[in-house]
Amino acid sequence: MDFKAISEYRTGLLPKATGVTIEAGDLIMLTSGLVVKATALGARVAYCPQGAASAALTCEATIGRVKLKGDASDVFAVAQRGLAYDIAVDGDGKQTINQSGTTYKPLMMSPKNAGVVGSASDVNVEIVRPLESFLYTVI
Repeated sequence: MDFKAISEYRTGLLPKATGVTIEAGDLIMLTSGLVVKATALGARVAYCPQGAASAALTCEATIGRVKLKGDASDVFAVAQRGLAYDIAVDGDGKQTINQSGTTYKPLMMSPKNAGVVGSASDVNVEIVRPLESFLYTVI
């Protein structure tokens, strides 16, 4: 699980092509109107708490801003609190907070307690550029 929700959230359904597997805890984005795992180019994202099998035609994802806990691609520093960053995806497909990426900025480090200084694990972020709610089928 790449990310874990640490706040309450609402979910809805988004269309997904067959053959695309989304794992529980992944951040997702839309490409050509269909859900894919978010990449470094993800400008608007959502959190997928349950995942979606390859054969599924929909993916349940969060609506709006959500607070998450995840790993960073570099150690957390106090000066990063309240700043927005991009997503990084390593060679194994693990998504992290990319403190070097500030082009799309879908994730903001918690302004109060983002994590343990000097650690890259368990960093608190918030989705600040969520997918537009009109795209969802509300469940």
